[in-house]
Amino acid sequence: MTEPRLFDVMCLDNRCLHRMAYAEWGDAANPKLLLCLHGLTRQGRDFDTLARALAGEYRVVCHDVVGRGRSDWLADPMGYAIPQYVADMVNRFRLNEKSHVVEIAANDGYLLQYVKARGIPCLGIEPTASTASAAKEKGLEVIEAFFGVELAKKLASEGKQADLTAANNVLAHVPDINDFVEGFSHLLKPNGVATFEFPHLMQLVKHTQFDTIYHEHFSYLSLTAVNQIFNQNGLQINHWAK
Repeated sequence: MTEPRLFDVMCLDNRCLHRMAYAEWGDAANPKLLLCLHGLTRQGRDFDTLARALAGEYRVVCHDVVGRGRSDWLADPMGYAIPQYVADMVNRFRLNEKSHVVEIAANDGYLLQYVKARGIPCLGIEPTASTASAAKEKGLEVIEAFFGVELAKKLASEGKQADLTAANNVLAHVPDINDFVEGFSHLLKPNGVATFEFPHLMQLVKHTQFDTIYHEHFSYLSLTAVNQIFNQNGLQINHWAK
């Protein structure tokens, strides 16, 4: 396959509909999906060489986030934030009332409130009582506990496996990172996707971000280290961005 199939999907923002474009490579019926998501100043077609090489093994999807590539710009510049991110991911992965989204370290439920508003079942896991209480006040289901293999297996046995999990700025905070990461391999459905956001070690060194070194961080992670940890615990990195 030398050229991709080009598609558009209409997404709703806080003012109107906008178009989100994506390129698809490989067999459209292939259940092995590889999603390529570009960084701030790039576009989906930047992945052409990689996608062309992997199209025989995967269905490769490379989309242009709003304001990039063939996708529309937003009418409201304030839309480039979590609410719009949730909206676009819901459309892209066809999340609906039969899906399940779980956020680890859900804090006060800021992200999940936008998932719930779209009628998608969701669950927050947050060990801090005060922030968990704030999330519950938003009408969100929250488990006040630390996440790991034990809790993940319990949720899976209760039929609460996830189509999508989010874990933002928590990976470096856990004392037992292997137990934490392995939990996702039990919590996710077979075709589920996990997203992680964490500070990168090389950025810390390059930009002398030493104010980010403090007692709550158990790890200072590079992508190489994270890749090894994930491979050892049943996860595979399909995409990264900075």
